Amino acid sequence: MAPASSSMESVIFVDTSVLLRIRLFWDAASRYQLISPGHLERKKVLQEFNQFTKRLKEVLLYGYNALAYLQNRQRNGVRIYTSRLVRLEMLRAVLEGALHQQLARWGILWHPGRAGLAFGEPLQSYLPSDELRESVERILNFPNDLSARCGVQILFIEDYKDYFRDALEIAELITKEVILDNIMDSFIYASALAVQADQLITSDRAFSKMINKLCNPSGDRRWDHLQQSLRRILERYGQEQPVFPASPGLGSAGTLEILQIRSDSLTKP
Repeated sequence: MAPASSSMESVIFVDTSVLLRIRLFWDAASRYQLISPGHLERKKVLQEFNQFTKRLKEVLLYGYNALAYLQNRQRNGVRIYTSRLVRLEMLRAVLEGALHQQLARWGILWHPGRAGLAFGEPLQSYLPSDELRESVERILNFPNDLSARCGVQILFIEDYKDYFRDALEIAELITKEVILDNIMDSFIYASALAVQADQLITSDRAFSKMINKLCNPSGDRRWDHLQQSLRRILERYGQEQPVFPASPGLGSAGTLEILQIRSDSLTKP
């Protein structure tokens, strides 16, 4: 059963791109010994990550900004959701990266034309069992790590049958109404609508633009018509006052709150 919520309670839904960036930031910060009990200021992160390329630094700083933002919002009573499918996407990304590294050690160049080289074969044929187990544990334990070390508790929509059922059905209806990059985006947006999130955080610019257009059509008849169509769908699912989430920008330019770190041990990267 879905948790009870009040009309004043804020809810955030986070997608794969955000959690991957948080994980990448945490791994990098751990390797550079920035993670210790107390707090981590953004300027220190900037100093340490300044050696990286512009693009990598942007990704890592986004991870820092997102984690600090979620931590600050949750201290104010916000509930944060994601999906187990998001964690599955993260797991695939991490294992694929490990596979690329292993193939490079063997002198095998990975490119799309040779994608069939490893697909459909056991991972243990390519990755040592210890490395494979560690990579899997890092991702599966990640939500617990964030809760233990940063006080950021992330809930899975699948653990609340009412929300999950509604999300699947709403996703089918959204797919008929909106052109999205992939089915996962449709499910993520439907999930945010199902839990009545007032924010859906993503680093995907095209997805973020669509989210904000549906949140505030700003007089655009096409988006206003689409919002009204989705509103009627959500009313059929018992939402008297449907909430259309906004997508806040959490890029590397802004200065966000200091990140508080507890003494509990995180899963090592």
